[in-house]
Amino acid sequence: MNNRYVEVEVAETKYGVDLAAVQEIVVAGPMTRIPHAPAAVRGLFNLRGKVIVVIDLASALGLSPTVANDHSVVLVLASPNGDAPTTGLLLDAVVDIVNVPPEKRRAAPASCATTNAAVAEVAEVGGALVLLLDVPELLSFQRSSPLP
Repeated sequence: MNNRYVEVEVAETKYGVDLAAVQEIVVAGPMTRIPHAPAAVRGLFNLRGKVIVVIDLASALGLSPTVANDHSVVLVLASPNGDAPTTGLLLDAVVDIVNVPPEKRRAAPASCATTNAAVAEVAEVGGALVLLLDVPELLSFQRSSPLP
């Protein structure tokens, strides 16, 4: 894992996404709903002529859906094989890019892991706890059912 994370805010909680998994951050715009899609799939988004699927990070984590506003952003995820991006995460805000050395990270408590497997680790950043996400695990609901 990388030591640099994009610190984001969702439902008043701070999360960290490995910076290597992020291609760019854009202002959230209009999205087209997809019929019969999982609840966490917010819709399709036109990113400069490329259509990406936007996942509501709050919904994917089992929280109430994000209420999009003028400050909402889409964290566009980099494609692991270098192709054009296909997925973005809708969230409330990007807080910062932070360095989280290994000594500041701890395994997520067992009760947290059984509640939501997408939370890989917990880190202390600026005196506050940040939940570090496992992006592949977070997106695994697309292949099966919503996250546990």
